[in-house]
Amino acid sequence: MNKSYILGADIGGSHITCAAIKIETATIEEGTYTEEKVNSKAEDAKEVLDAWAKAINDAASNVGSENVEGIGLAIPGPFDYANGIALYTGENDKFAALYQLDIRSAISERTGIPANRIFFANDAACFGMGENWAGAGKGSNRMIGITLGTGFGAVYMKDGKHVTEGSGVPNGGELWDYPYNGTIAEDFVSTRWFIKRYAELTGETVEGVYDVAKIHATSQASQQIFEEFANTLANILSPSIKEFEATTLVIGGSIAKSSHLFIGKVHDVLASRGLNVKVATAELFDQAAILGAAKLVLNSI
Repeated sequence: MNKSYILGADIGGSHITCAAIKIETATIEEGTYTEEKVNSKAEDAKEVLDAWAKAINDAASNVGSENVEGIGLAIPGPFDYANGIALYTGENDKFAALYQLDIRSAISERTGIPANRIFFANDAACFGMGENWAGAGKGSNRMIGITLGTGFGAVYMKDGKHVTEGSGVPNGGELWDYPYNGTIAEDFVSTRWFIKRYAELTGETVEGVYDVAKIHATSQASQQIFEEFANTLANILSPSIKEFEATTLVIGGSIAKSSHLFIGKVHDVLASRGLNVKVATAELFDQAAILGAAKLVLNSI
């Protein structure tokens, strides 16, 4: 391979961020980070696609498009990632104008990047690939990454690649709907559980995990909540860690900002079950998806 850079992009509901990744060092090249606002409710697909293309072209121009091997995009579902087809039906009024469009071809036409050098994956997968390539899971041949926030995302990494099937990998590589305590795992390891549990213990209302975390030193309720959370998370993850033979667990998402209050307990519970796994907080955060998306290109070579 004689090209030095890969582009990585992270597409959200309100913006796209993009950067050029130096292949040799797995780092974002200084001065190449771009961001464009996107109107996901636009009625004209051209408006959305043009905004995406501008961010991509601006990032490429900073290193010279002739030096770019390809691009990977972290993009939300529903989406046909293999074929690059948008499947948005207008739920939450996002990207409805893109329904059934060939996004790979549309991006290729607007950027000059060959269609066969454009790759897609969901944001959780790209988070895991980024952390495995250049972050907290670097060097791990068997890593599980999770994102904790309003939802519960998961990614399984084997030999540097995202896997969605095999021993220890739940259906589709997803854990949010893992059966737990009469319902699903996400109900117990997401922001809404913290809010619900705090109200149950105190009769008071909080807006999110930060409100519970900031009083941890003096609040028995907060201490109990994080203790329960750590135990629950370990319970949910134990079967997969064991069967997948994971050596590293990387925790990301907004709740990971309070990981110092529960990560040690998660490790101890897992260790007590004979699971010798490194438990680490994500290092890359916002950059993880961009780096992971770029890794899609590298994995194809």
